Amino acid sequence: MNLRRLYATIRQRFGIGSILIFIVSAHIVIIFLNSLFIKYVLFQIEDDAMLINQSGKIRGGIQRIVKQKLNNVEINEDIKTIDSLFDDFFVEQKYKVYSPTMKTFLFKLGKLQNEWERLKETFKLDIISPFEREKILLISENIWKLSEEALETASSISTKKTNTLSAIFLLFLIEFLLILFIIYITNVKIRNKLEITSTTDPLTKASNRNVYDDSMKNLLTHVKDFDLSSAYIMLDIDFFKKINDTFGHDKGDEVLINLVSLLRKNIRKTDSLFRIGGEEFVVLARDIEMGGLEKLCEALRKHVEGFDFGLG
Repeated sequence: MNLRRLYATIRQRFGIGSILIFIVSAHIVIIFLNSLFIKYVLFQIEDDAMLINQSGKIRGGIQRIVKQKLNNVEINEDIKTIDSLFDDFFVEQKYKVYSPTMKTFLFKLGKLQNEWERLKETFKLDIISPFEREKILLISENIWKLSEEALETASSISTKKTNTLSAIFLLFLIEFLLILFIIYITNVKIRNKLEITSTTDPLTKASNRNVYDDSMKNLLTHVKDFDLSSAYIMLDIDFFKKINDTFGHDKGDEVLINLVSLLRKNIRKTDSLFRIGGEEFVVLARDIEMGGLEKLCEALRKHVEGFDFGLG
């Protein structure tokens, strides 16, 4: 079964209205889910900002402590602050699910914490020898390098989420515009269908009595304003009741449909055809002289006479 046949089957079973309601509802659900995901990603980006901020505080705090220690300035409170930053960070991240990039960041931060513990051991010495001084500086440089790598990784995590958020916003916009487009198309189709229903005979698809009344007024105005000859041709089917009684109303409907099709093919493009009663029809012919009118009417009569309506 190809897609066209599948669509026709679904349309026949559920109707075009139900299908459109389903499509619009599905897009609304997608937009709702997108909004939830956007909210989730925004929270994640806030966490990433905190992550970058704390990493920067740790790096800057350690460098400040090293300078103070080398200058024999009291650093006990500053050490407690750095320890607290590490503890708070790892407690906050303990139960979270991590991406590979986030795992890399935590690994680098863990190495950074190990280096910090090594550095704290050197701070226990009251007198710092040139050798210990060199050791402190080396550990400090390594901490700076690790913190740079950690910050780059954190920035990478944030950038990926920001790009994801941009893609979601774009999808959100497309979904919203698509819903507006569907509503617009549905509105146009409904209006067109209502217009067709109000102006067209449902059986033969000829213009109905409503259009006939307006067309007559326009024709009379046209004749009066431009002084042009036009014609009003009225025709019906002889003994149509006998056709219905003998062959049934379905066959009678078929005759009406075939007649309208035949007349349409043989009137001029500027002429209009109307069904004004059961088997009564009118053709309004604009800008036609008597000679042309006689030829048109006779041509219509001959075409109908020569057509096989399947009645024997």
